[in-house]
Amino acid sequence: MGAVLIQSLPFLKLDATVAPDANDDAANTGGNGAFGVGSIWVDVTANKAYINVDASTGAAVWTETTQAGISDAFLLSIADLGTAADKMIYTTGVDVAAETAITSAGRAILDDADALAQRATLGVVIGTNVLAEQTVGIANDNLLEVDDTPSAAEYARFTAAGLEGRTEAEFKADFNLEIGTDVLAEQTIGTAAAKNTGTSGDAVPLLDQANTFSDVQTFGSVVADNYRSVTVSLDDDVATTFTFASASIGFVSVIDSTAAYTALIKFKAGTSPHTVLLLDDTTDWEVATGTLAGTTGTDTKLTLSTHTDDKMYIENRTGTTRSLRIIFYGNRTWTNP
Repeated sequence: MGAVLIQSLPFLKLDATVAPDANDDAANTGGNGAFGVGSIWVDVTANKAYINVDASTGAAVWTETTQAGISDAFLLSIADLGTAADKMIYTTGVDVAAETAITSAGRAILDDADALAQRATLGVVIGTNVLAEQTVGIANDNLLEVDDTPSAAEYARFTAAGLEGRTEAEFKADFNLEIGTDVLAEQTIGTAAAKNTGTSGDAVPLLDQANTFSDVQTFGSVVADNYRSVTVSLDDDVATTFTFASASIGFVSVIDSTAAYTALIKFKAGTSPHTVLLLDDTTDWEVATGTLAGTTGTDTKLTLSTHTDDKMYIENRTGTTRSLRIIFYGNRTWTNP
């Protein structure tokens, strides 16, 4: 009988509970069987399979054939996901997969190679769709920046780089508007306990009671070249004056607020002064020349006088305060003496 060649098949270990090691070799060093190249080992506990690639005694080499690095739990998590258009998978924890929507616009950004391509996709190309970086400063085509930390109550002023906030006090100093230094401070008119009668050149006349001057007042800078009118509240036994720059000739009409004391008078002040009463509806007026001090004229009367000092005087001796509207027609400008 001739010789028969018998070739052993690779040994299959399908019920192992652990992974193979270097002693699971051709010499059965580990006691689990004699294995050769191509033998299969299945670890039913860990659900892993291995194949022998080297059966050298004491140095066997086994290679895992299950999908390395991906657990069955993760694969099952993916398998449990529903599938639909415009969805993508992501993880929410270890071996936990989820899916979320992804639009065609989102995919268009994800497939761009770099930020430049992404800006083109979004339509925000610098210098074309959006403003390119600009130089800061107050030159043409530059951007302004805010200096310091201004508050909402401040004003803005240009600086070398942009704008800065200015407080009210700084604003006044910038424009030379310091109250009491550059501009006149607020004046109290008619209610102050201590009154300034305003008879000096720089004073403001105040009132010692409603609409009543406390002393003789001089009205300045009244233009009489064509027409000018003023209203004066005149206490009893008080006189007021109007001073002309030089000799003046004209007419003056005086109308009392009650319409009871109305007169039209022709006058000349300065050299050779004179007055002529042209109209007196109630015979309560008289005219004169010379100065009037408040009690100079006839009691119960209103008196108008002119003098060589280029002044016109009006005196009230009617026994009560009179509100007089005085209208001038003349050829001179009144100024303070």
